[in-house]
Amino acid sequence: MANPDVTVLIPAYNSEKTIRRCLESVVYQKYDGKISCIVYDDGSTDKTSWVAREFCEMYNVKVIRDTINLKRGYARNFLVNVTETELAVWLDADDYMHPNKIATQVDYMKTHPDCNYCQTAMYVGWLKDDMRFVKKDIGNCYPTDSYSQLEHKCEVNGCTMMFRTQVAKKYRYDESDIVDGMEDWSMWKQIILDGQKIHSVGLQPLYYYTLRDKVVVKDTEKHIFRFDDISSNTDLIECNKIAELLKKIFPYSTIQYALSPLVFDLSYEEKVVNRERPFPKIFGAYSDHRNFFSTDKIGLIDRSLLPIFVETKNHGLFHIDHRLLTKEQQEMSIIGGASLTKSKTFTPPFNKYNHDTIQICNEFNLSLDKFEDGWMSMEHEVWDSLNLMWYLHPRFWNESKMANYLSTGK
Repeated sequence: MANPDVTVLIPAYNSEKTIRRCLESVVYQKYDGKISCIVYDDGSTDKTSWVAREFCEMYNVKVIRDTINLKRGYARNFLVNVTETELAVWLDADDYMHPNKIATQVDYMKTHPDCNYCQTAMYVGWLKDDMRFVKKDIGNCYPTDSYSQLEHKCEVNGCTMMFRTQVAKKYRYDESDIVDGMEDWSMWKQIILDGQKIHSVGLQPLYYYTLRDKVVVKDTEKHIFRFDDISSNTDLIECNKIAELLKKIFPYSTIQYALSPLVFDLSYEEKVVNRERPFPKIFGAYSDHRNFFSTDKIGLIDRSLLPIFVETKNHGLFHIDHRLLTKEQQEMSIIGGASLTKSKTFTPPFNKYNHDTIQICNEFNLSLDKFEDGWMSMEHEVWDSLNLMWYLHPRFWNESKMANYLSTGK
């Protein structure tokens, strides 16, 4: 059986110094099959396209140039959409491939017909002035089929990926400026939620990844913002606007959502949810597991609507001071919430917990957020740019109020 055709997709921007070496690594592939290449020049102001076109006549290379820089998400979506071969691989313009990379991945895909995406390990290093690649580390890759593997960090080597084109056309990279450089994270999450699996092809590095410009981030820029009480009755659109504003002003900050599965009052005939404070009206729900866990009593937000940079935490099933609960009730709240939110960190409502809370978290290998770890409330404290840890309740805030708070300090 003949090997399938493969297209190498190269998004490029101001890469005249590296694009030749990148394309040479395509030419030197030891693959018994047809390889074509598409270079998308994303509005470069240097000679990227001119250098790439040197390969067009002798090799199966096509160069498409845009006049403006539309960023990485757009470039990747464009390249996937114009690809016609069965298989394709990514190659960034300042990186290059091992000669056996394409052949190794094709062999894997042929022997694993259920595989639509496969990645490889990679060498990570710096590019010297004389264009020599200096190895710094090895970026390993592991099979990914669980949402929790991608919840707090993108664990997928997207630049090393080979994929089946027709499947990949169903998904899109994020094109917003705020995620430029992490445009693939939300897509991998969606792929996993749809039941796909990211396969790993061995531990041998087959890709040379060049670290970009070194960035030194001051500690005072690394704020943590925790949004409490994120539940099915939260105005998620406005909440996300606040999160995106904070991320834009503080790009190196961490944004956390404490997810709170909503429990309806079992004695409340109209089943109307109190939008002001989403917690159970009666304790009777705690003793009836069947009622408590019935689908009409619990609601979670649609995780696909969260910005990709947001970390999610478990706020517990019972939105109440956990010191008022028995140990058994706490355990139901913490473990049930962890399961529903798919988070291994428990953030107690109102920051209240006791020895039982600590013991339960230790027993089930869960992390516990503690209020005394430097957290400050945005509701009661004047904004202090030196304070690194803040929590807020979205029901009190909107985007304009947050912008005014940060600019005026109150």
